[in-house]
Amino acid sequence: MLNKDHYHFIGLGGIGMSGIALVLLKKGLSVSGSDIAKNERLIEITKNGGIVFNSQKPENIDLIKKNFNPKKITIVISSAINDKNKELNYCIEQQLNVKHRSEILSSIMESFKSIAVAGSHGKTSTSTLLTTLIDLCTKDTSSVVGGILPKYESNTIIKKNSKYLVAEIDESDGTISNYRPYLGVINNIDFDHCDYYSNIEELISSFNIFGSNSEILLSNDDCKITKEN
Repeated sequence: MLNKDHYHFIGLGGIGMSGIALVLLKKGLSVSGSDIAKNERLIEITKNGGIVFNSQKPENIDLIKKNFNPKKITIVISSAINDKNKELNYCIEQQLNVKHRSEILSSIMESFKSIAVAGSHGKTSTSTLLTTLIDLCTKDTSSVVGGILPKYESNTIIKKNSKYLVAEIDESDGTISNYRPYLGVINNIDFDHCDYYSNIEELISSFNIFGSNSEILLSNDDCKITKEN
């Protein structure tokens, strides 16, 4: 479960990071973040009460610590943030709690009957379709997707007492094993992300762990690799 920390996102403007930040804001938690880019997602975060820094430097962290004392500060990163990032290095020097975005999303999912959509291709389309259909049928769905949901003009929907959450899951960095959904969906498996996986067997192993962690698993047996594994 999520703690009542202050959450600071390094690389806040990314489609996955911004979606998680919006969920936390809509759940009443305090959020800040930094990004050298400017986009509509950062504007939406600001409108919802988040603090956005347009640079990534240690001074951001000093200001957050001062303004949100005595709250514990949790730093959230994605795999796109490397050890050359000055802001991240300062957080490590300050011995702040650093978590990967997948750990935060996994904690969010624990509050719902979650549907996690994984696969090498079609995750955003499938997540968007499921979100729209379930919400039209139940009026009781929240969602965190790696794209803009056309009906909602956002990459997130968070309703106060939602039973269901549809979440798009990224397998590119091996963090797919962090999720334990009620329903896991695997669209397909194809050898991708060669910068992280050495071979197809390593990729399949990650999907197998995700499947084992899912209470119910729905997979596409028309996909040759999925069917064989």
